[in-house]
Amino acid sequence: MKWVEYVKIIGFCILAACVYGVAHDLVTAHVCVDYFLPPIHPIIVPTDSPLLLALIWGVIATWWVGLFLGILLAISCRIGNKPKLSVSQIVRPVLYLLISLFIASMFFGLIGYAVGWMDLLENLPDNPEPGLRHKQSAFLFDVAAHIAAYLLGAIGGVIVTAYSIWCRFVASPRRVVLRWVEFFNKANASDLAELYHDNAVNHQIANEPVEGKENIRDMFEREFAAAEMVCIIENLFEDGEWAILEWKDPLGLRGCGFFHVTDRKIKFQRGYWDKLSFLKQHGLPISAE
Repeated sequence: MKWVEYVKIIGFCILAACVYGVAHDLVTAHVCVDYFLPPIHPIIVPTDSPLLLALIWGVIATWWVGLFLGILLAISCRIGNKPKLSVSQIVRPVLYLLISLFIASMFFGLIGYAVGWMDLLENLPDNPEPGLRHKQSAFLFDVAAHIAAYLLGAIGGVIVTAYSIWCRFVASPRRVVLRWVEFFNKANASDLAELYHDNAVNHQIANEPVEGKENIRDMFEREFAAAEMVCIIENLFEDGEWAILEWKDPLGLRGCGFFHVTDRKIKFQRGYWDKLSFLKQHGLPISAE
């Protein structure tokens, strides 16, 4: 069912936002519990426990942010006929966003605390209430941290959405194969190998399958050392996570290749070509088998 992946993406974003909100508020509620009490926040459950307030407001204040981000990501990841992204492919960028957001909001909270402390040094009454400096500076910590989280979160959400679009349209299977051809024609085995997953399989039907990025690199190094090869694109098609390449070389050899691309790297490759013709054209020894 096509809508299932939409629901997964939206559900993941809501869950991730709530987990972030609770983690964020566990810090800010312990810094200044008054920020979570009237008149700033209404009473949901009669308590002044920083832990309970963090659990309550961490969810209430962020679930809708996760919903909004989830809808944006679901649309950017799934709509259209370009290769679609699944929820597993957005976990890492969303986690990077939330970790960066937490660090940045805490940093701005510290700036708010410092600003409050320095201003109060000049404006304290002659007999200040004990702990007044800390209380008001801690309050500014929470204000700055929450404002930064919302503003930077909005910017980060746009960046993650743009990243998902980039993955689908710029780093599509077709684009990956175009880079593959570019590196192949430069006889660049190292850069070619970087286009493959660590456990990728390259199976040229005329040869035994080669598994693993390092082994694929060694294979290309041997082949480039043995013969000068050029790949000329005749047709290049894309269907979901697959790219299909029809090619020829300057000597007249023709073949085709099928590339399964996930997370912008080749997971599996299968190629069809005439090995005997290739060996004869390049003057290479022909096996007796």
